[in-house]
Amino acid sequence: MASIFFFFFFFFASQAGASCIVGIDNSEIVYTAMDIVRKNNVKNVELVKGRLEDTELPEAKYDIIISEWMGYFLLYESMLDSIIYAREHHLNPNGIILPNRCSLSLMGYGNDKLYAEQVEFWSDVYGVNMRDLAKRSPNGGSPFSLKCTQAGRLSAFVGFFDTFFELPREVMFSTSPYHTTTHWKQTVFFIDQPQEVSWGDVIKGKIISRRNTTDVRALNVEIQVFGKTYKYTVD
Repeated sequence: MASIFFFFFFFFASQAGASCIVGIDNSEIVYTAMDIVRKNNVKNVELVKGRLEDTELPEAKYDIIISEWMGYFLLYESMLDSIIYAREHHLNPNGIILPNRCSLSLMGYGNDKLYAEQVEFWSDVYGVNMRDLAKRSPNGGSPFSLKCTQAGRLSAFVGFFDTFFELPREVMFSTSPYHTTTHWKQTVFFIDQPQEVSWGDVIKGKIISRRNTTDVRALNVEIQVFGKTYKYTVD
C-alpha cells in the first residue's frame, strides 16, 4: 500500500546530506513523487516503479534502508518479506535499516456498547442467526500475562505496536491507545462472552499469529485464554 510517508523519506534523506537516494514503490504514487521531486529541484533522488524483488536498482548496495513496512497489527500486508529481502541483497555490511526494532503488545479492554455493536449484532441480523460470520479462520505462539488495573467486564483484547529508530538520538513512536493516534490505530479482538475481572487479577494466555494461506496480505490470529481458543483474521 502506498503511503504519504513515501514522499518524505527521500526529502529527509536529501536534507541530511545523502549523496545518492533511491526510492522504490510498486504503485502509481511513484509518478506523483517524480513530479514532486522535479518541482522541488531535488537532484540526488532517483525513483523507481516496481517490486523490489524483481527490480534492478541503480546501485547494488546501500548504507541505509528506510521503509514504512509496518501494517495493521504490525504484520498485516506482509511487507516484512520485502525489507528482509532488501537487507539480504542491498544493505552494505555495516549498513543500517530504519526502523530497526518493533515490539508487538496486547492489552485487555472492556466496552459493553462496542461489544454489543460488533459481536452481539451477529446473533440476530434481520431475524437470522449469523454468528458464524463473526468467527474467523485460525492459523509457536507467544504466552502473555496481563494484570488488571481496574475491575469490570473484559470484552476484548487490543493489539498495538511500538517502532524504534535506535540511533545516537533515539526516536520511537507507538500505536498504543495511550499515545497520539496514528493511521494504524489498534486492532481489537473481541471474545464471545465478556469476563468479569477484579483489580489485580492476572490473565494468562497465548497468542499465535500466522500468515493467511489464501491471502498473503492477511493474518490468522489465535488467542488462547479463559480456557477457550478464539480465532480471527486480520484483513
